[in-house]
Amino acid sequence: TVLEGSPSEGKGSVTFASPFHNAPVLQVSPQGSGAVSASYASLSSTGFEGYFKTNNLPTAGTMSYSAEGA
Repeated sequence: TVLEGSPSEGKGSVTFASPFHNAPVLQVSPQGSGAVSASYASLSSTGFEGYFKTNNLPTAGTMSYSAEGA
């Protein structure tokens, strides 16, 4: 998933294709090499805010995620 929103700030919103009944269990993983990291906040039944960093600085990037729940 490419973060949409403010990629230059390393953050963006992700909306699930189908909402969950409750907030799901979420795992995020950065894609790329070197010192890259991915994290999230504001998890809800409809999506989350994703964050991407390279060398500990916010930057545009790509992450994968897995959301499981009902």
